[in-house]
Amino acid sequence: MRTPVQSSVGVDVGPEPVPASSLSAREYEVLHLVALGWLHSEIARELGISDRTVVHVRANAYRKLGGGPLVTVLRRLGWLRIPEAA
Repeated sequence: MRTPVQSSVGVDVGPEPVPASSLSAREYEVLHLVALGWLHSEIARELGISDRTVVHVRANAYRKLGGGPLVTVLRRLGWLRIPEAA
């Protein structure tokens, strides 16, 4: 398990970021669009892949990053820097 990262004011800002390089180019691309709020159907259309492929790629990326809700995955990537609720 990754250790929490402490901010300069001592607030837990979540797990230590995972390098984005641990993801394939497609996984990175799909997660980026998910993080922007795109729907699976919009991502599929934009990338020229099926909805099922989007779901599969997203699931693989989540597995590589330790799973959990989207917010947790984004925090692990260092894309979201907010503290967890107490």
